[in-house]
Amino acid sequence: MTKQGMLGGRVALVTRGSRGVGKRIAEALSEAGATVYVSGRTVAETDFAAECIPIPCDHTDDAQVESAFAEFNRSNPALQPTPRGRGTMRPRGAAERQAVRRTR
Repeated sequence: MTKQGMLGGRVALVTRGSRGVGKRIAEALSEAGATVYVSGRTVAETDFAAECIPIPCDHTDDAQVESAFAEFNRSNPALQPTPRGRGTMRPRGAAERQAVRRTR
């Protein structure tokens, strides 16, 4: 059964969504009907106002990032995640370095 709403049937992955803006974005996407996966260091302990699926991950640890994306891909084999919203932060891990290489 798919969720109803503007984003019903869609899937979102919000990285670093344990608190602040990331948490609010995850909740808003879920409230709009999307199935939302949220990753972050403390996401398992986070109390979301809307239904979100936590994927614990320290985004400064390359192995954890790879594991988090592998878990997301296992749950959603038809999707190809695209890194978005990296802002102006310097790349820290393998996923960020790969994204930077693709844009050059």
